[in-house]
Amino acid sequence: MIDTFSRKITDLIKDSIDGITPEKEEIIDYGLKIAVYESLILIFEFSVAIFLGVFKYFLVAFTIYGLLRIVEGGAHMNSRIKCFISYCITIFGIIFLSKHVRIGSFYCSIPLFIINFCMAYIYAPGDTLEKPILRKKDRFRLKVLSLIFITVLFVAACIIWHFDEVFFNIIILVSIFVTFLLSPIGYKLTGSKRSS
Repeated sequence: MIDTFSRKITDLIKDSIDGITPEKEEIIDYGLKIAVYESLILIFEFSVAIFLGVFKYFLVAFTIYGLLRIVEGGAHMNSRIKCFISYCITIFGIIFLSKHVRIGSFYCSIPLFIINFCMAYIYAPGDTLEKPILRKKDRFRLKVLSLIFITVLFVAACIIWHFDEVFFNIIILVSIFVTFLLSPIGYKLTGSKRSS
């Protein structure tokens, strides 16, 4: 369905604009497939979050997960459907746990922060064979951004704990999960490989 739809749009673009080479046509078609797929996924996830009455929690988890993945990178599933299923289970599982598990003090999260920070220091940024990070300058910049972002998240979580423990739990659990995807175990479980 997505392939057929994106092919029709690509053909319309090709017929409307002169000078589109077969290579450009392939790039346009691929970009449209990703855009359509991601749009459908987002609509589904946001709809489920609204239906379950956890939209505000989903929005926080979605944002933190996305931002951390941008700076930290990490392992990826080898198919879109596996990625979609594992993402939904992870995000909605974290929301469910966060709503039902109470932590008596934010001090309990300090060891988790230290582990998270150390893992990011050792493994960030995580790349893949399909999307390697080749320049040392880029690697260094992403590592520094990862460490800064994890620290800011931890400080924000500790402040938020005084107002809403669910948000606190979501921030801590999402950041731990994303950083876990940097580890050799994360790569092994997803079947992904680093470029170096």
